[in-house]
Amino acid sequence: MAAELGPLPNSIILDKDAANTWDHLAHLSTYCPPGLRNLVMITNAYHVPRTMAMLEQTKGAIRSGLQIEVMAAEAILKSFDRSYIPVIDEAYATDPFVRTFIESERRGMEHLRAGTYQFT
Repeated sequence: MAAELGPLPNSIILDKDAANTWDHLAHLSTYCPPGLRNLVMITNAYHVPRTMAMLEQTKGAIRSGLQIEVMAAEAILKSFDRSYIPVIDEAYATDPFVRTFIESERRGMEHLRAGTYQFT
């Protein structure tokens, strides 16, 4: 699906070794080719704020000159095919699994703001 949205398959970096977002950020230097200047991290919409906050925490550890943009997968799908809009909106409104993750992200952001987040 991602290849259909525009990027060539060899321009997609999939980090299969990371257990969580912090691991993904730690692996950036390893997985990104030296000449890479722009990177788009794709995650769920409810996860974007925490991912961006974590990026702020790692500013000094990420290679200088690498510009990172965080995008919501749902926004990409909705812009690619409008038929995804009601499906995604319904899942966000009613799916208990999604609601649990949204609540977890809310708590994670509270911990980040309070300086009590465990980066592991």
